[in-house]
Amino acid sequence: MNGPACKLEGDLLVIWPDNEKDEGQRPLRPEEARIETSRTHLQFIFPNIWENWISDNLRVFAAFAPVDEGNTMMYIRQYQRMVGLPLLRQSFDAIGKVFNGIVANQDRPVVETQLPKRSSLEMGEFLIQADRPILLYRQRRRELGATTSDGS
Repeated sequence: MNGPACKLEGDLLVIWPDNEKDEGQRPLRPEEARIETSRTHLQFIFPNIWENWISDNLRVFAAFAPVDEGNTMMYIRQYQRMVGLPLLRQSFDAIGKVFNGIVANQDRPVVETQLPKRSSLEMGEFLIQADRPILLYRQRRRELGATTSDGS
């Protein structure tokens, strides 16, 4: 798997994944990625909006709404223009809702048990090229004044 190409412009972090079977090849550098031809991408709009652009006709939107210091509600909505016939569209949307719930619940244990609870730029980690979106996210959080419990 190659590292993703990504860019941060203001409050918009865009990530273009580039997945392929690892056969020992050299990972693409960000400037080698073919982002202009890729419709599939992820967007994170600071401070709390996430969009997964699966295709021109299908995307998943998530909003993260803080409830208190330790809890957040996640609201998910799917948008599609692939199925137009009313009965088929309703069936497709219902299946998408179930699938999105399954994915969200698969991630729940990881999110709830993650330590440390908050991340920062200086955590003693060894980040690799594929972690560039994490670095850009943390840099923007710092610029916006978000701090961890230890003040970093």
